[in-house]
Amino acid sequence: MPTVAFVSKLPAPPADGFFIDLTESGTDASGDQRFREVRLADFYRRHGTAWKHAFIDWLGALNSANPRLDWWAYASTAKNLLSSPLGTRLFQVLATLKFTEQGEFERLYIIGATAAQRAVISAPLALQSRRYTVADGSAAPEFSGLDLIARVFYQALHAWFAMLRWHGRFPERHGNLFAFTYVDANIADGNDAFFGKLPSLLAREAPDLRLLFLAYVQAPYRRVAARLAAFTEHHYWPLLFEVRLTDVAWGARQALGGIRNTATYGAAGTIEGVDAG
Repeated sequence: MPTVAFVSKLPAPPADGFFIDLTESGTDASGDQRFREVRLADFYRRHGTAWKHAFIDWLGALNSANPRLDWWAYASTAKNLLSSPLGTRLFQVLATLKFTEQGEFERLYIIGATAAQRAVISAPLALQSRRYTVADGSAAPEFSGLDLIARVFYQALHAWFAMLRWHGRFPERHGNLFAFTYVDANIADGNDAFFGKLPSLLAREAPDLRLLFLAYVQAPYRRVAARLAAFTEHHYWPLLFEVRLTDVAWGARQALGGIRNTATYGAAGTIEGVDAG
């Protein structure tokens, strides 16, 4: 009977079989003849377009079913695969299940699956208990409410103190035209990720307009803030500069309220027959 095992790393000899790597760092097994890697990219090429449209429809239905502040605060609600890992992790699950449907393996090791991924992948396999054996040897712990509370406070305070440190190092920014944008560690002066070279174009076409980017700064906060402060072509003003400690406390309170309300979130059906809720 084929076995699907969730693991944190490839097992020692005499184990062998196929493996799927869901980690960001990757697993190099090129020199180990015992294992063959399943390339999920092959499934993405065949099914990616359909999955993307299904993901957008599914998330749109979730957004409609949950018109609440504690839901809309999640970055995943923007349907942007770059701002949240939700889409990528869901596609990993769908591709993994596509491979298991083929049934062309005796042992399959899934490396680095999150608790949610393990649950979603295991559910349809458990319904076929006469066909598959599912084992969970992963070292990844279940994500608890206490973990989320700790992350909320850590991220909020880390961002606030990082911005507080850099506030006085930014020159005064004056503008009469403003645009909201997202900024991360890949930002380059003179080429905004969303607006490109718009300030330079405006300077030529309408010299009286001075565009100032109001930036939502993403981690790592200190490194990004240092880069923004040194920019000379485009001007950014991190919105976290406008945040007070009382705002951080209010935001943390709202997040904790959202944790208590997760059980009441409305569902939005399935994707490819998979319950991703």
